[in-house]
Amino acid sequence: MESLENRSGPSTAGNVALSNKRQVPVMEAAIAKAKNLRGSARKARLVLELIRGKKVNDAKQILLFSSKRASHKIEKILNSAIANLTEKEGKADLDNYIVSKAFADDGPIMRRYMPRAQGRATVVRKRTCHITLGLSPVSDIAKSETQKRVSKNIKKETETTSTPQKES
Repeated sequence: MESLENRSGPSTAGNVALSNKRQVPVMEAAIAKAKNLRGSARKARLVLELIRGKKVNDAKQILLFSSKRASHKIEKILNSAIANLTEKEGKADLDNYIVSKAFADDGPIMRRYMPRAQGRATVVRKRTCHITLGLSPVSDIAKSETQKRVSKNIKKETETTSTPQKES
């Protein structure tokens, strides 16, 4: 059973961009989804973890040279997200965008039956998954990280000034 910290689904990776192992809420500039893709979500997550938080051009290169079977499907979804971005914002410089959201959910499971010895049958589960990719500008992530850092520093300063100090 997978622990909740390692799960990369919508409940943990929702509107979150991973940058230097930090979770920062950001708004996606473009989103692309593919549903009912053949292949398990667990295997797709292995590929998605490689590209999450990377620049778009770097993610395309990683997917191009990945030996995983899911990488071809994910590359198509990434190209769709890029097309959505250019449609929404016009000609965009892909070096200024990162893959901020990348997760795979379980889809419906098709059950087939395989005949076995002595008249028995076993279930063969043909798994499917739903994959979601989101692209965000790098500047938005940098701004939100800076705001988070500033608010943390302000909080520390207010805690140190509000606590009475003992005089010796």
